[in-house]
Amino acid sequence: MLDCETPLGQTFISHQYDTQKILEGKGYTLMNMSSKDSHADVIIAKNIDGVLTACGVAEIKSRKMAGDKPLTRAYLKAGGYLITREKLDYGSQCAFLFGVPYYLIVNLLLEKVVLIWKVTNDQGLFEFDFDTRETSTKMTCNGGEIVRKNAYLPVDKAFCIEY
Repeated sequence: MLDCETPLGQTFISHQYDTQKILEGKGYTLMNMSSKDSHADVIIAKNIDGVLTACGVAEIKSRKMAGDKPLTRAYLKAGGYLITREKLDYGSQCAFLFGVPYYLIVNLLLEKVVLIWKVTNDQGLFEFDFDTRETSTKMTCNGGEIVRKNAYLPVDKAFCIEY
């Protein structure tokens, strides 16, 4: 069973869809990937001159906590947003293949804020520097521990939408 199919995983999927609705309210169309275990969650499209046009690929996260601490912009200023480096590398490849930027979209549920990092350009090249190191983190939303290469994205590189 995939993590997204567990009761806790379904809660996060519900938050993902809520986040998508916020972005759709800004005029974007978000198309979900057909595979539940894809490394990217959506293709972002916008109507440009009457033509629905792909303009990005993205991973969407919704978070309340970072371990036992509330996940807020203030918390992120200290160390950045943690994401598996492998996900960013996969997003970079998608960006290159589709010729669109790769975005990381994080809904900070406690602050009612969506942070959007434009991680790569349409050639898959990273838009800004970020720290990468091997650290021990929670394996999935359902628990477990794992040591892996993680990236820490600076919060000052994110665009912010309050809702």
